[in-house]
Amino acid sequence: MPTAVLAIFYGNARRHAAFFAFVVASALVFWKTLGTLVVYSLHDNSSSHIMLIPSVAFSLLYMERKRVFSITRTSISSSLARVLVVGEVGQPAKDCGSSCGSSSRAIELS
Repeated sequence: MPTAVLAIFYGNARRHAAFFAFVVASALVFWKTLGTLVVYSLHDNSSSHIMLIPSVAFSLLYMERKRVFSITRTSISSSLARVLVVGEVGQPAKDCGSSCGSSSRAIELS
């Protein structure tokens, strides 16, 4: 293989390893929440499909892996923008606490 191709391959491998480490660290941080979600999905018929979502997502990534992972690049500005948007979207749920309702109450539509 030419040197440029090897450099791109190893650069991508390093990025993928960093992303994998980020995913593992996130899973460790949210281990209790993920465990609660799994138990809830296994015991409640209305949410049993939750466990299918990662399987379908990984299947789609595997089938389209050449197209998805063919071009990778690092962009701090777009990453920071995504983190800020996700933080803003998740903030109302954090502020809500236990006062926003529970799963035992039905959602009322008006």
